[in-house]
Amino acid sequence: TELLAHEFGVQNFSLVLGAGDLYLFHLTTHVSLRQAIEDITPQRTDNVIALAAAFGKALDREHPRIGLAGLNPHAGENRLFGDEDADVLAPAVARAQARGIDAHGPIAADALIPQAVRGKWNLVIACYHDQGHAPFKAVYGDDGVNITVGLPVVRVSVDHGTAFDIAGKGIAREGSLVLAIERAAELAPGWHHVWDQARQVDLSS
Repeated sequence: TELLAHEFGVQNFSLVLGAGDLYLFHLTTHVSLRQAIEDITPQRTDNVIALAAAFGKALDREHPRIGLAGLNPHAGENRLFGDEDADVLAPAVARAQARGIDAHGPIAADALIPQAVRGKWNLVIACYHDQGHAPFKAVYGDDGVNITVGLPVVRVSVDHGTAFDIAGKGIAREGSLVLAIERAAELAPGWHHVWDQARQVDLSS
């Protein structure tokens, strides 16, 4: 994900897991948890919320609703478990709402993601890699795909790792790869709209 963004010269991008009508964005990607917390800045949060909104708009979602997960347990519990939710995430949601984006949060992740699975949210933003990946894979297993939103080209891949440990053993399952190809074919005709919307996201916000 990061390599492709670098090669295309893209700064604003997100790793997105998709299954059915649900798309799960990430504020941070492949970094340590300590680094992820440091990387969750007001600008990054603004940009990913805007990118999710642009993606929903480009897909012609009738009413895209964005739910942002809290970073800390219970979304900070009024600063009892940290200040990031109150100081960084909540103001970003307020700024997004002021721009007309139907964004909500921060919402405790253990409440938000089950709500999304039941259809309350069709665009969800997790704060860090495993906050999004673990529950997504627990629910969807190999029935999901990995999309890089923010690139000028369609990039859809399997939603699992390289699995070198089973290479050559004839036991790999092709399900996620088939889904990735099918989802790429679905997204390709309108991807220029996704790219056009992504380019309009103001990195200086």
